[in-house]
Amino acid sequence: MANPVATPRGGLYDARPDVVLTCSSAGSEIRYCVAALGAIPGTYSVYSAPISMPLNHTLHAYAVDVVGSAESSEVIRHDYRRVPYTESGH
Repeated sequence: MANPVATPRGGLYDARPDVVLTCSSAGSEIRYCVAALGAIPGTYSVYSAPISMPLNHTLHAYAVDVVGSAESSEVIRHDYRRVPYTESGH
């Protein structure tokens, strides 16, 4: 089972990115959870549409084969952080 791919990947942003999750394995379903940075992930939801990712949060996601073996991928993790504020001219 292939790992899901998050686009765009985690990083520094000045606005909430819309994150799209995909998986190259046929018959897969992606499950995801959004948690505050450093928090333990809670309940996973089935992915169905782009996620408006809050900044200073972590996206956790994995894929599962819902048609055949029920095999699952590794859990991927991406941190989406706010660009640090700097005063102009400093």
